[in-house]
Amino acid sequence: MVEKFIIDTDIGDDIDDAFAIQYALNAGLAVVGIATVFRSAFLRAELTAYMLDCMGRADVPVYAGEDMPILEPIDAVQKPERNLCARELAEVRATGRKWLPHYLAEAAGHAVQPKHAVDFIIECAAKYGDRLGIFCIGPLTNIARAIEKAPDVMRKVGELYIMGGDFTSDTPEWNVRLDPEAARTVFAWPVPKTVVGADRTWKHTRVRQDELVKLRSMRGAIGRLNVQMLDRWGEQPIYMGKLPVMHDSLVVAAVATDCLRLEERSVRVGTDGEERAKTLFAPDGAAAKICVDVDEEKFRASMWKHIFGKEADGASDGRQ
Repeated sequence: MVEKFIIDTDIGDDIDDAFAIQYALNAGLAVVGIATVFRSAFLRAELTAYMLDCMGRADVPVYAGEDMPILEPIDAVQKPERNLCARELAEVRATGRKWLPHYLAEAAGHAVQPKHAVDFIIECAAKYGDRLGIFCIGPLTNIARAIEKAPDVMRKVGELYIMGGDFTSDTPEWNVRLDPEAARTVFAWPVPKTVVGADRTWKHTRVRQDELVKLRSMRGAIGRLNVQMLDRWGEQPIYMGKLPVMHDSLVVAAVATDCLRLEERSVRVGTDGEERAKTLFAPDGAAAKICVDVDEEKFRASMWKHIFGKEADGASDGRQ
């Protein structure tokens, strides 16, 4: 029975990671640590630690992980001009600094653990064995590196909960596309896997206008931070004029509530030619429980109950 959790996240680009973390913690899941992955992983870790402080959850440790995909250069799959507003893009080009769209100056110096995220994942797999579940809500590089470094230990993991893939179209999904080699390793790994693809998240998790209004009315430190991050998200060229989609929260819902219908399928990730970064049903794939339908109202009721919680009721963490 899985009872301890790691969240492995690329918080700071899209807005959904931040709310998935809040959902998991507010739902009472026993999160033993949060790992960050992909370009600017340390900045992501600082931002996570700052968010946890705003939530009153500085007890949850944060670990920075892998910056680079296993094979493909970052600039081949992700370009700053698609992710940064004009002001930030000019600053990055002028200074050459690392970039993260939602990073805030207030996050600097917040506690990031000295241990590398890959080593933390391995340590937890050894400690908790099949009681450990990992929410994989970013590129899968950290998990793949942990498998490469300690395969015997990583075989003990109880379950991987993956937000990744797309099972109804030929479009490569974001988390898989940013590191297909890592995704191939993780999807093939012989441990239980629950996979929620973008084909389900795009359909069922787009924020409604009334929900967005309520998000922007939240009070306290976490409410203010959420508004800041939403503002940064809305400035990004790829999201401008759109409503957020809570992709990552749907995989948290696999544990927090019973809104998903799952089917056992054999899946593999392509890494060559036209199959590159695509998630494919194939006889030579590895077993995974694939989300094929969602009780959307049950999902929304669970997620927003835990996101809004005491902050929506006007309670304060003392930092009004």
